[in-house]
Amino acid sequence: KPGCFNHMFDNCKGITSIDNLSLPRKKLSDFCYAYMFNWCTGITNIPANFLPSQTLANGCYYSMFSGTVGLKGIPGSLLPSTEVKDASYSLMFSKSGLKTLPEGLLPATKLDFGCYEGMFSYCHDLKTIPYNLLPATELVEGCYDGMFARCSSLTNAPKLPAMVLKDNCYSYMFIWCTSLTKAPELPATTLAESCYFDMFYRCEKSGGKVKSGVYRPTVNVARRFECGFRPKGIMILMGVVTGITDANLRGGMYIDENGLWSDIHTGSTGTSAYTNAKVSPAMQTEFTFDDTGFTLKCTNSNCCNRDWAFIAIGDAIESLD
Repeated sequence: KPGCFNHMFDNCKGITSIDNLSLPRKKLSDFCYAYMFNWCTGITNIPANFLPSQTLANGCYYSMFSGTVGLKGIPGSLLPSTEVKDASYSLMFSKSGLKTLPEGLLPATKLDFGCYEGMFSYCHDLKTIPYNLLPATELVEGCYDGMFARCSSLTNAPKLPAMVLKDNCYSYMFIWCTSLTKAPELPATTLAESCYFDMFYRCEKSGGKVKSGVYRPTVNVARRFECGFRPKGIMILMGVVTGITDANLRGGMYIDENGLWSDIHTGSTGTSAYTNAKVSPAMQTEFTFDDTGFTLKCTNSNCCNRDWAFIAIGDAIESLD
């Protein structure tokens, strides 16, 4: 039944093992195991076939092991389903003690709204994750929202092969991952509303491959940004000092290594008549790329009199103010 084991062992800090428990049901109900072992700080491991279900339900594992700070690892066979539902894994291991994730942990290729939202958020000890952790090529709204938010020890990101994006699909995914040293490539050419919203906010690892910063352009004055190589992609958002709002995102865009711009808010794309420069009508800004960096020139005083955030998606941008 829906919610049948909801909160069953919530905050039972004396539980040190679940090896003798069995959850054999193959077809689940909405929120059936939600919060079941929430803040059971004594749990140190989960049996390999503890969650055998292939047919999930909305919120079925919601916050199931959140706060299990004694848990350092999980088996790769734990979550075998290839199809997830709305919030199935939301907050499942949030604030746990996980240090790494195994290969093959998340085989699902058919996603649903918010299915992985915050799943590993605030796992401060999590350092590495498999490159092929997230195989889905077609995303849904909010599916990876905050998935690794505040994982302050995380040094690598998984491959993100998706070509079909939806609203907020990557929003906050790596926010405050302050140890992240290399961001994944983002191959999608058609964007959705707020799809990359604050995805790499505060990923400012010194000397790493992810670099962000704030810059206020001066009208009609070109500014050079050195990378030492051709950047693979740049995300630019206006108005971040006063807080990013829906209106501010109308001036936000992603620029690929060829200079093609995509408006983050509307999803529209385009190029300019320039041979080696591209212009966003919303931001009235020129970008020129070459093999060692890029140059920016703002041509509209209304846009220039704002602080902008620059975030390198593929390679580092050096010498940010």
